[in-house]
Amino acid sequence: MTVSDASVTRYADMFAALGAEPRLRIVRLLLSVHPDGMVVGDIQAETGIASSTLSHHLEKLR
Repeated sequence: MTVSDASVTRYADMFAALGAEPRLRIVRLLLSVHPDGMVVGDIQAETGIASSTLSHHLEKLR
């Protein structure tokens, strides 16, 4: 099986998004409530991340 350069780049970008500690905390939190999900206000309350910073991290995880 060969992996294309585009696939490698895509996976590298996905893993890079998890490289920041707050983003990893967000992903772990969301996985813990899957499939129900959470609203942003609840994520912010649970993590203590400021809303503007949380917005930035969620955009990177998109």
